[in-house]
Amino acid sequence: MEYKCKNCGGNVIFDPEKQKMFCPHCSSLESQDIINHENSKCPNCGADLDATAKATSSRCQYCDTYLVLDEHLKDNYRPDVVLPFQVSKNQATEILNKNFGKRIFVPDNFLSQKSLEAIQGIYVPYYLYDFNSHCHLDAVGIKDRTYRRGDYLITEHHHFNVLRDMDIPFNKVPADGSQELDDIKMSLIEPYDYQQLLAFDEKYLSGFFSNQADFLSDEVEAVAHHKADDFSKTILAQSVSGYTRLIKKDESIVLDMLNVDYTLLPMYIYKYAFKGETYEIFVNGQNGKVIGEIPISKSKAVLYFVLMVICLVALAILGLNLVEML
Repeated sequence: MEYKCKNCGGNVIFDPEKQKMFCPHCSSLESQDIINHENSKCPNCGADLDATAKATSSRCQYCDTYLVLDEHLKDNYRPDVVLPFQVSKNQATEILNKNFGKRIFVPDNFLSQKSLEAIQGIYVPYYLYDFNSHCHLDAVGIKDRTYRRGDYLITEHHHFNVLRDMDIPFNKVPADGSQELDDIKMSLIEPYDYQQLLAFDEKYLSGFFSNQADFLSDEVEAVAHHKADDFSKTILAQSVSGYTRLIKKDESIVLDMLNVDYTLLPMYIYKYAFKGETYEIFVNGQNGKVIGEIPISKSKAVLYFVLMVICLVALAILGLNLVEML
């Protein structure tokens, strides 16, 4: 599927800043016509597409036309909801320059215009789970009070029955559905504002890359379950305070999974190869949060060290000369 401009025939893409479909060729808005095609060939130039069997949106490597591979968006792999990009590629580039532009030891071309062309906007497949957590606690809370009476040091122990029964709703607990991307990095790029989720529409994929999830919802439910369980324990513990110590007689947390939504979340990836290693920086496509590691140029670090030593030696010599003159 291609979104073609009915005014000029250009490739229409979703614009994060305008939050509308935009033709970069004639600057028209919402001017798209849908052109269906074989998923194996580009409808614009006829070239074979270099896309994987899991790709749901891609770009022709010959004419740069963005395509939606709708044949891969069926059944279990059709998202229920999507969080559209709100940060544009230009804004992501500015964010990288702002965060890393003043780092003096990065390679010279790390943030060059040519290098930054490698930034890709991708939608990451996620599952969002709704749980109801029933928390139960039966315990004895003890408050200790120590005071002095004459020659005696007296400690009193006051015992209290502590009972908690609460239901805690958890909405949109995320679990990454991608095998390729590191789970720790994906958790660091969060949070996303799920209040802005929209019903899925293929148009949001035009201009970006996306793949099917590598796992089905029941295969990663345990990840979200563990998160909700940890949150429940924290909330339950915070509900009991003011005691010197707590003796638990019975504690249980029962989680019921109520609903799961298959969604796509926006992110930019900047990959930079340096000295045989590939460095990855991630930008949250909704709020601009940045994580990742940057390369360090050892030659620049050595050069700066040498220059610093030369400056210190020069200052020392100048100081000695001034002393002799005095």
